[in-house]
Amino acid sequence: MKFKDCTSQVPREHLKQIQKNMPHSKINYFVYNTYSIMRSEATYNGQPIIHMSISESANKAIPDAITQLAIKELASGLTKNDFEIWSPPMSNLLHLHYEKRV
Repeated sequence: MKFKDCTSQVPREHLKQIQKNMPHSKINYFVYNTYSIMRSEATYNGQPIIHMSISESANKAIPDAITQLAIKELASGLTKNDFEIWSPPMSNLLHLHYEKRV
């Protein structure tokens, strides 16, 4: 796996603050080269919800290959088509949201 879990290196106060905003979510942080990801996973009414925020530290746009790799490694067999994706054009920040709809 290219993305390495670095949750244990995130300051405890930062994790507590994030957890306040998403109290029912499991939060993890991952890094690969200049890319970092915050992933939250939760269940709402029995349905899984995954949110990932991908950022790039050199202020460059996030290539599709990195998005695909992050989804492949961190989203339990889902594909890019399963996610709603938000990002300004040529941004170094990308938000992905998956919510199973029945």
